[in-house]
Amino acid sequence: MSGQTILSLFVSQAERAPERAALITVNRALTYAALSTNVKTHARALPVNRQPVLIMTDDKADFIASFFAAMFARRPAFPLPQTPHAARPARSYIGAQPDEFYWGATSGSTGEPKIFARTHASWIASFAAHEAVFPFGEAETVMIPGALTHSLFLYGAVHALARGHTVLAPRRFSPKSVIKAMRDHRATVLYAVPSMLEELLAAGATKLNLKYVFCGGAKLGASLRRRFESAAPGADIIEFYGASELSFVSYVSTSHPAPDGSVGRLFPDVVAEVRLENGQQASAGDKGLIHISSPMLFSGYLGEPPVVAGEFVTAGDLGFV
Repeated sequence: MSGQTILSLFVSQAERAPERAALITVNRALTYAALSTNVKTHARALPVNRQPVLIMTDDKADFIASFFAAMFARRPAFPLPQTPHAARPARSYIGAQPDEFYWGATSGSTGEPKIFARTHASWIASFAAHEAVFPFGEAETVMIPGALTHSLFLYGAVHALARGHTVLAPRRFSPKSVIKAMRDHRATVLYAVPSMLEELLAAGATKLNLKYVFCGGAKLGASLRRRFESAAPGADIIEFYGASELSFVSYVSTSHPAPDGSVGRLFPDVVAEVRLENGQQASAGDKGLIHISSPMLFSGYLGEPPVVAGEFVTAGDLGFV
């Protein structure tokens, strides 16, 4: 690898502010120096090869240390749910490309699950697009209440650590515990799926001093948005449209509203086209497959031809303009 990587961003933060809190879980708090030491310890235990590093743990401190350790070893991290069959698809793929740092599996909702690969460059481009629209301050405290096998929460944690922020990472999602942790540690950023926002409200969330709420994974209804805006006055509540393969495509937020039914504005450097079944670009109002081109795209599905820079890619979603 050459040039800037996610690992180099994390290492620079550990060197710049070693005593800053990096990761706070239920039973431990790690500074950037301590987390960096844990990462190096995990990395020394990894053989030198190009096979994926399978990560199967719900301990978020160990997960994050293993994830960054894989980068140290120049091997892709492959987070998997803790199921007996989960590792099987990875075993036949041993030739990762040098810039691939992360493998993930699609949900399989439209067919057999596929393994996708992400590069350092694509996620660093995602950081830049994200920050261009929703800039962070010098030191934010970011609540990551969901499993790191979910790309929304993994991205939130890795972005925060690459930029020198503090990550709050409860082992499991417990609404009352999450509310207490956000208050105790003065969280300023929350990543969540809509069902979590519903549960937080049901658990009595109110007067949350949040700057941003990043919401993905499902449609955020207008009623839920309004109710959570009341619980977190002053927060910019952001709903993303995107996919693990595409990264960020578009957004709707408190500060950037959009008409009902719209997925909002495109992130910087994203080009979107709607195409008909014959491959032709759809006219205004005609429904078709959404195709995306951006520097944030994945590098391809394992076992299939790679995605070429500038190429348009679809995740199978339908839409119209």
